[in-house]
Amino acid sequence: MKLTITITNTSEGWNVQATEELQDDTTFTDRIAALSFARNVIEKAEKKILDKAIND
Repeated sequence: MKLTITITNTSEGWNVQATEELQDDTTFTDRIAALSFARNVIEKAEKKILDKAIND
């Protein structure tokens, strides 16, 4: 399984896009684990962006 998260800043605001490429042996549990991990990554990115905005 490959999960790709793209975060971009556009004139209309922030855009988050996630795509996944499944293999034949990808289980539902694998997908849930990957999405949970992705959620944590996005939350950390949000925190870094907010911290930078506050400190600039």
